[in-house]
Amino acid sequence: MKMHLTTLKSFGITNVAEINQLNKSLLEAEAFKVKYEMAVVDLSRIEDVVATLRNELTSSVESNRQYSEKVQALERYISDSSSASSARVQNLQSTLNSLNDQMVQKDAEIRQCEMRAEQFLIEAKKCNSDNKAVTDNLRTKLDEARQQIQEMKNHSEDSDDQTDTKLRDAHHELQAMKESMKEITQVKDMLTAQVEESQVILSNIEEEYVAMRNNIQEASRRSLISKYGTPPYFVKFSIHFPPMEQYDFKEVQGSFIVEMAPFGIMPHSIDVFLESVKLMLYDGCAFAIRTDNLVVLLPEGPTGENLLNNFIESGARMSPVFSEYSESYPHKQYSIGFTTHPIGPSFFISTVDNTETLVTKFDESGNRIPADPCIGNIIHGIDTIDLINSMPRSDGWSIADRPFVTSAVILSEEDISELFEKLEV
Repeated sequence: MKMHLTTLKSFGITNVAEINQLNKSLLEAEAFKVKYEMAVVDLSRIEDVVATLRNELTSSVESNRQYSEKVQALERYISDSSSASSARVQNLQSTLNSLNDQMVQKDAEIRQCEMRAEQFLIEAKKCNSDNKAVTDNLRTKLDEARQQIQEMKNHSEDSDDQTDTKLRDAHHELQAMKESMKEITQVKDMLTAQVEESQVILSNIEEEYVAMRNNIQEASRRSLISKYGTPPYFVKFSIHFPPMEQYDFKEVQGSFIVEMAPFGIMPHSIDVFLESVKLMLYDGCAFAIRTDNLVVLLPEGPTGENLLNNFIESGARMSPVFSEYSESYPHKQYSIGFTTHPIGPSFFISTVDNTETLVTKFDESGNRIPADPCIGNIIHGIDTIDLINSMPRSDGWSIADRPFVTSAVILSEEDISELFEKLEV
């Protein structure tokens, strides 16, 4: 019974599995009912046994009465028969006592049997009452469950119709996607073919570029030798400074000498630079910018006048066709770099070691940004460079009073020899 009450408390109809559990519980209840009916039959049999026992008890009482009469008869016989031996009297007395004990024991067993029968009858009646309530409750729940099953079947049929519609729509959509994939595959194949063709063209262009670069460099080498003789080449810049307090506000003249880069590394850049020097295009150009790591000469006069037209009208190339930057000739301190981005003819002097900063880089798209070439090193006039680097700035990086180039000349062999003699002294 305890098991049925626990099952009832935990009962809840939410799905088919729970309905199956209710059916199982109902079957168990019906089985219990069968057992109950069998128990009633057994109870009836027990009542018959009790009646039989009572009859036997009555018979025993009657037998006891008869025994009592016999005892009395025996006692009379004993008293009347003086010749009976005492041993026989004792045996009879023992038999009488044994019969009395058996009668008492049987009477106790009968009472215990009656008590068990009455207890079983009480429990059977109680079980019948409780089982009927449980059975009725289970039948109610089962009816509700059957109703919900029918509702679920009806809903399932509606859902099946909706599902069929969605499946048809999905099938049509899938077919459309397949057609789109065919078109995408065709476009992809076409683009792949175009990319492969472009790669072949690019490879050919790169080969042509390398060949043209080699041709330009070879032509530049021949041009340098024909115009300036065999390398190395040297250029002297004479610089005019504005009046400064540390020089009693007198105008100061300075100079520095550049040894151009090795002939075999960047002949084209050196050829373009020396052509501008030869045509005196840098004369009058001023150092206009001073940053934390370099000073820059622009095609502008000391007061900002534009001198770029001088380069344009000369017909000379203002910057190399390509960057000849080489890691073997980096931008060390007091080296000269040729501005190629966006275009010359400016140049700059590194006031610190820019070996790690002024290098070839790549933008966010992966495009190569070649570094400006380093075209020479300053071998004389470092104090002039330091003085330029100390000029006050007016706004940001702009130099307030600009020092400018009074002359830039390519040194002859005699000048070079004299220079080295002075340096050795």
